[in-house]
Amino acid sequence: VVVIDGPANSYDRQHETVKGTPPTGYKGFKAETNAATTTGTAGYYKYDYTQLTPSAKSTTSCTVTFPTRDTAWKTLIDANGAGLAFLTTDRYDSFPTRDVKSVTWSNNNLTAEFTFDAVPNANYTMITVYAGHKTNVTGVGGRSAKTTTTGYIAAATSAGEYSSIDVTSTGCPVIMYKAGSSIRLAYTTSTTPAYSDWTVMDTGLSGGLYVSMKIDTANGDKLHAVYKNGSKLMYVSATRNTTTGAYTFGTPDVIDTTGSLTMSTLSLYGNAPVVSYLNSESSEDGVKYAKQVTLADGKTVWDYSVIPAVVSGGTEYYVSPNNYRVYVGANAGKWSATQDSISMAGCEAFVGFKTTRIDILFLKKE
Repeated sequence: VVVIDGPANSYDRQHETVKGTPPTGYKGFKAETNAATTTGTAGYYKYDYTQLTPSAKSTTSCTVTFPTRDTAWKTLIDANGAGLAFLTTDRYDSFPTRDVKSVTWSNNNLTAEFTFDAVPNANYTMITVYAGHKTNVTGVGGRSAKTTTTGYIAAATSAGEYSSIDVTSTGCPVIMYKAGSSIRLAYTTSTTPAYSDWTVMDTGLSGGLYVSMKIDTANGDKLHAVYKNGSKLMYVSATRNTTTGAYTFGTPDVIDTTGSLTMSTLSLYGNAPVVSYLNSESSEDGVKYAKQVTLADGKTVWDYSVIPAVVSGGTEYYVSPNNYRVYVGANAGKWSATQDSISMAGCEAFVGFKTTRIDILFLKKE
């Protein structure tokens, strides 16, 4: 598990690996319980040592002895640091964890004295050592450097309440998400990224409610996104650096300032972004649809309209306030079905939302 953003704890580390084969000299380590090797030369080995009994303990330190005649534990912990879990014989469902602050080795590097931030009490009877490297992308020890001099992007106190994911033309995932009162972007140049392959960047954008993002894989992996900032529904685009994978964001546009402006989603009709969003729940003016239009002078504007209530069998179906999203999908030129003698091939997009049922409306340009 990779922690892209938000608070990470001592458990958020690599716990096993299946790469390569164990090097000579590590035969004493068992895959069932023990960490075995340094990074890059491991076979199927775990980096956790479970249920060690401390020979000395307090609320801020403890001493344990690893029962194997190998120095790999010291190698791993010196390289990666370590996390500790404090256990009792009758409680395995809830226990504190701490990062090791310092370690002193003795007894031919088999005995370790760990110090850590204080735990509530010294009633623990066992500890588990997590010796794999950390898997958080942000925060102390994370992989996302702000600059070469100021360390790392701090982990947000809350992250991902609203998020959106898409992939580039080469299959690399990109995640846009709300982080506190701003918006961040996580990107990678790998199609199967490990924690060390991710980078998180601050976009400079505020807000982030209902963020929805789409990547135009036919247009240089250009990023399009919609989100709410205060009383405004906003749109922004960004271009991708093909070498680093980083995005450069443009100036955001205001799509709309009236109505609820919530539950938004974005799609692409050709190169043009289209957006649907909640306008007024439980009313006949419940949903809006907006499209970016390019004028003759090359400027772009947003054209939006209210989607009428669904009428079926003499009954009007209004959008429910319990929607999580109002979904939009643009025609990519592959629609061929016919409904009520209307060919879907001629439609621009569909909008889907919850009423007392699930309704989908196809939108056709007049």
